[in-house]
Amino acid sequence: FYQYLIDDDEEVRTNACFGMGVLCAIANQQLLSQYETILNRLSHVLIKETNIRMIDNICSCLCRMIVVSSKHVPLEQVLPVLFQHLPIHEDFAEANSIFTCLNLLYEQHFTQIEPYLPKCIEMAASIIDDERILPDAVPIIREFLRSIYIKHSVAFVQVMQTLNEPLRVIVTKHLQIT
Repeated sequence: FYQYLIDDDEEVRTNACFGMGVLCAIANQQLLSQYETILNRLSHVLIKETNIRMIDNICSCLCRMIVVSSKHVPLEQVLPVLFQHLPIHEDFAEANSIFTCLNLLYEQHFTQIEPYLPKCIEMAASIIDDERILPDAVPIIREFLRSIYIKHSVAFVQVMQTLNEPLRVIVTKHLQIT
C-alpha cells in the first residue's frame, strides 16, 4: 500500500490509503516500527493532495493508527493537521474510525483534544443523522457526545449555544436532554 500512496491515479491512491489504514488496524502492534515512515509519507501526500476522498482517507488512516497506539503517533504534531482537514467531506464510511479515535483521545488524552472540543461537537452534530454514514457509527458518535456532556457539561452547553437550531435539535434528540 505504501508505494501506491503517491500513485498518479486518484483511485489507486485512495484505495491504497484506505488499505494502509486497515492494515495498521489489523496488524495492531506489528507495524509500530513503521509508523514514523507511514506518517512521513502521509504528511508529504497531504501537503499537495487535492482529492477530497483521499484527504478523508488520510484522516481515517491517521485515526486508525492513533487507536492502535497513540503513543507511537506524535499527537502534538498530528492533531492540528487532522483537525485542519476534518470533518470528512465525501467518504462518510470513515466516520466510524474517526469517532472511535476521537472517543479514545477524549478518554485518554483530554488535554490534547480539549482545544478541539467545539469542532468535535459540531462535527458530531452535523454527521450523526446523515444518511451517508454507516449505521454502526451512530452509537459511537452518540457515546462521544454523551461523554462530553456528562464530563464537561459547561463547555458542552457553551458549544451548543453556538450551534444553529437544527444542529441543537439533533444533539438534544440523541442525548435526550432538554
